[in-house]
Amino acid sequence: MIKMNFTLFKRSLLSFLTMALCLGVQVSYAQNPFCDATTPVTLDGADEYEICQGEEVELSVETSNGGTFPNVIAAVGQDGTTFGAINLDTFNLGDVATSVSIAALGGQQLYGLDYVGDVLYGLDIDADANGSLENSNIVTIDPVTGTQTLVGSTGISLSGDAVIPVTLAYNEANGTLYMTAVDVSLGFIFGFNLYSIDLATGVATQIGGTNFAADPFTFAINEAGDAYIIDHFFGDFYSLDLTDGSTTFIGNTGLSYFNIGQGADFDPVTGQLVFGHVVSGTQTDYYIIDLTTGVPTSLGISTNDVVFSLALTANETDFTYAWSPAAGLNCVTCPNPVASPTATTTYTVTVTDDCGNEDTFETTVNVNFPTGTGGGDDITCIGSINAGVDVNCSLTIT
Repeated sequence: MIKMNFTLFKRSLLSFLTMALCLGVQVSYAQNPFCDATTPVTLDGADEYEICQGEEVELSVETSNGGTFPNVIAAVGQDGTTFGAINLDTFNLGDVATSVSIAALGGQQLYGLDYVGDVLYGLDIDADANGSLENSNIVTIDPVTGTQTLVGSTGISLSGDAVIPVTLAYNEANGTLYMTAVDVSLGFIFGFNLYSIDLATGVATQIGGTNFAADPFTFAINEAGDAYIIDHFFGDFYSLDLTDGSTTFIGNTGLSYFNIGQGADFDPVTGQLVFGHVVSGTQTDYYIIDLTTGVPTSLGISTNDVVFSLALTANETDFTYAWSPAAGLNCVTCPNPVASPTATTTYTVTVTDDCGNEDTFETTVNVNFPTGTGGGDDITCIGSINAGVDVNCSLTIT
């Protein structure tokens, strides 16, 4: 059982951030965990092409695999005292400078985000002007415009002592959207509950729960249907049984007490658990969580905001191309340049993925000359025939 200031809880979870204590955190660092978990780029294509003198051909190389970074959509605040989220933002984890604001949220408490197929669902906690929680609703969100459509109420009342919904996660393995909620009474958290959500109506149906004082604001389910939570208060990492809501302790993340981390999702490409950990009222750091130990690995990136919730989508690798030699090519940085060499030439292309991994491929353009010129023996390149008859009826062919 955990004693908490329930008034602060109801006003905004972010109010805890003004009291955050930056304790020593023992974490491991990796230059690029996403790249470590992916297969480097590999190339394939035609070994050679045949053209006649003066013709051209488009060179083609097929790319496969390659490291990349997921795209993030997140409900974020801008300081430690703001009531609710300010913006719905999107950015790529490989370059947080790409962050773009999709829509203003105006203080909305959007505490859960996850994709169901291509549809983005959110958990919206309604509050009055004083910050008292009133209702919890399920919405769908257009990830391009931020436009929200009400699916329906969860049916859970938030007045007085309450069960307070805190986040969502979708299980692709069985097609079910789940929700976690804390069980609060007299200012104490007595445990948490697990619910399934009707995608058509938003209604929540309780599956089970536990009476231990966990605060599962971080909740995510991988492609295989394995569910995990991180306790908000102590940073403990658990597996979650989706059939009855029971938990199994895995390990402690070592991340700071009272630093809310509400954003977590699995990268659809590498299957790694990405965790957005709020370290102050103006900063969120990003980690990969080891599913067997709970140990976090820093991605070495931060955003200047407070993450309420996030969801990840796959991002195609932005390959770069470098062809050589340049002679006879219309472009040396294109994936499919047009080649028109004057003589047989072997071209080499170097392709680099988002992780900096490279692969090279060679292809030869064989240039065939008209028959009789001494430049080749391809009978398809016979040249032109000019014929004429003079006044003496002599036929001349050149």
